[in-house]
Amino acid sequence: MIETRSNDFGHADRKIAVSFGALVLALMLTVAVVAYFLYTQLQSKEEDRLCGALAAMLSESISKVSFSGKYHTRLLAEQMKARIPVIESISVENADGLIIAHSDPAFNETREDAAGVKLTRECLDGKKMVVSEHVHNAKIIKEVLMPYRGGFDSQVLGVVRLGVNVEDARAEQRANFVKLLELITVLMCVAILIVFVLSRFFGRTVRELAMQLQAILDNSPALIYMKDRAGRYLFVNRHWTQLFQTTNEAARGKTDLDIFPRETALKLMENDRLVFESGRLMELEENAFIEGSIRYYQSIKVALKGNDGNCYALCGISTDITEKKRSEEELLGHREHLEELVRERTVQLAMAKENAEAANRAKSLFLANMSHEFRTPMNAILGFAHIMVRENGVTQRQKENLDIIIKSGEHLLTLINDILDIAKIESGRMQVELSDFDLGELTGDLMDMLRVKVEAKGLKLVLDQSSSFPRFVRTDLAKLRQIIINLVGNAVKFTNEGQITIKLGVCSILNGRAGNFLRFEIQDTGIGMDEAGVKNIFKPFVQLGQHEGTGLGLAITQQYINLMGGSIEVESRPGKGSKFSFAVSFEPADRDKIKMSAPSRGRVLEIENAKNYKVLIVEDQPENRLLMHNLLSPFGFLISEASDGIEGVELFEKFRPHIIFIDRRMPGVDGIEAVRKIREKSSHGGVIIIAVTAHAFKEERQQMIDAGCDDFISKPFGADDIFDVVEKYLKLRIIRDQAEVADAENASKPGAAELAKLPANLLRELEDALIKLDMKKIDQSIRDISDQNSALGKKLDNCAKNFDYNSILESLQKISGDGQ
Repeated sequence: MIETRSNDFGHADRKIAVSFGALVLALMLTVAVVAYFLYTQLQSKEEDRLCGALAAMLSESISKVSFSGKYHTRLLAEQMKARIPVIESISVENADGLIIAHSDPAFNETREDAAGVKLTRECLDGKKMVVSEHVHNAKIIKEVLMPYRGGFDSQVLGVVRLGVNVEDARAEQRANFVKLLELITVLMCVAILIVFVLSRFFGRTVRELAMQLQAILDNSPALIYMKDRAGRYLFVNRHWTQLFQTTNEAARGKTDLDIFPRETALKLMENDRLVFESGRLMELEENAFIEGSIRYYQSIKVALKGNDGNCYALCGISTDITEKKRSEEELLGHREHLEELVRERTVQLAMAKENAEAANRAKSLFLANMSHEFRTPMNAILGFAHIMVRENGVTQRQKENLDIIIKSGEHLLTLINDILDIAKIESGRMQVELSDFDLGELTGDLMDMLRVKVEAKGLKLVLDQSSSFPRFVRTDLAKLRQIIINLVGNAVKFTNEGQITIKLGVCSILNGRAGNFLRFEIQDTGIGMDEAGVKNIFKPFVQLGQHEGTGLGLAITQQYINLMGGSIEVESRPGKGSKFSFAVSFEPADRDKIKMSAPSRGRVLEIENAKNYKVLIVEDQPENRLLMHNLLSPFGFLISEASDGIEGVELFEKFRPHIIFIDRRMPGVDGIEAVRKIREKSSHGGVIIIAVTAHAFKEERQQMIDAGCDDFISKPFGADDIFDVVEKYLKLRIIRDQAEVADAENASKPGAAELAKLPANLLRELEDALIKLDMKKIDQSIRDISDQNSALGKKLDNCAKNFDYNSILESLQKISGDGQ
């Protein structure tokens, strides 16, 4: 229960009532005196104003009649006196004080006394109205002097002296003020009564508030106290008195030296001094020896200031924090122990991180080595298979078997590439490689390639291309091609009937980002997926159902799309098919910068002057040396072979080759070190060094270039890769089978029979555009034809890129008969 002490506040309401009543009385008396003073001042000014106006009117009238002589002036003064009762006298005087005219004829031609002459001179000198006041015959007379003018030049001739009786006005003023004073007295009495009633009411409220404040102070668990500047206690609350077993009255006047041990008291007094000097609130931690133990207190002390701005007292609130202090000490001990555990764990994590990084480096090294180990035999398998297929004595059955070997090898190579791509993505070594290319050509090639696979399964492939879909773009061609192949291949895998639709478009906003984005949708009518399948579809090594492959295609696809600044979404329902929607960023590209597709070059028949050039093959795998030897030896090259880096350097000094094909990974001295040694021994870099490496990582290839290689070829390589390098760096002339080139060129040109199957309106639009050489209409016509026959559209597009419009026109004219 809250206890209160009300004896200190028993008469608070009476004291407040008397104080407010006296204050109101003093205020009302002050108002009455000030009002009387202001009223008389205002009345006097009003009298001066009216008298001045009357004097000015009289002066003007006298100025007008002064031409007529003294008689008319005196007559005017007498008449004005008779008409206006408050006028006591009117006189017209010259500058010397001689009265020219007076309302009392007895004063005419007399002179004013010295006081009157003085006022006259003051009026004339200042050329302004002069007012004075005197008592005459027990009447208060207000005299007003005003200059008057006369003559033809309106010169000041003298003054008009007007005496006005203001006694009656003053008597009326006093009567009005008495009434005002009576009214003020009545209002004052009413106000005192109201104030007294309100003071008693609010006094009770103040008493209740004071009692509540006293109850709060007495029942607060904190120590609340007030001290003067000398450190003497002025007030303490009940908790303070109970703690020190005293009373509020007994504590008053005592200091800390009277209550606490000297050392503790001096510390408390020093804290009080700092509060008085700063003049602001301070939070302090204090302690005292109480009840046989040290107690800790959190004290808030503030200096109290009077009206003069000086500090006269200090108010303090001290809260016991002894238990909190002990808990903090315990927590501090636990924290130190915890910090020790954290340090130990940090060391363990650092070691684990180092181990993880070492494992990651080992994984990368393992993958690089595995890439070499896989690609090296694959190079031999595919290389020898391609050589055997091109030989003239191969039977049809042998050719079919070799085709199976080539397709199986290429499939295995694809699986290897998928695993390596995932490894490169996880290690952050996969990068976007931007290039300008013909998106229309890429789309056409993919449609031709994918249509064979789709139609082989009895499905239909539909292309729905927006008119805004760009033709030439700048983005990562290889990754975009692989994304489309992976998604369409996935759709074919899980679709048994119906069709696969590819929609092409653009968008400018993707996930709140503005830019240029290619948008693709691949929708199928296959088996579909449930919600769990949709969530797991992009996880590595996850496969839905029993199908061939590694389960990496879609995982790689998603990573490619993210690298290209895009995103992918999936919508699917079991039995209703699936729709994969993705977008990738691109930049517009200039058509003139696009490298056109190279035409078929035909089989190599002869390399002129090959017998004059020496070739050194440095390779630890004998089958790869044999493959390279079989490719080059038929054309007359002088070839020498080395099985490792040391032998390669020795043969270089003896054999002095024109070109060296060197592997990167070999026992003993590897390819990088061997290239450096050869560059040190060769003068002016006279030998061409080509790295032939199976390493998949781009930075590993760059290491070979930095070591001194002129170029590199990736394993497995094709025959044309080797011939292109020889032709580029040795400046040799390669002779190819022109019949094959012609056949390839003819196969790439549109024939009349193919064009004849198109609707007549498309043929007519294409022919008109070709005759007018309207490039935009030509491209649009070819796109329209591609929608109906992609293979034919591709041939037309190749001719258009090479500006071979005549071939198209000749075929069109054969259809119409103009060419016959």
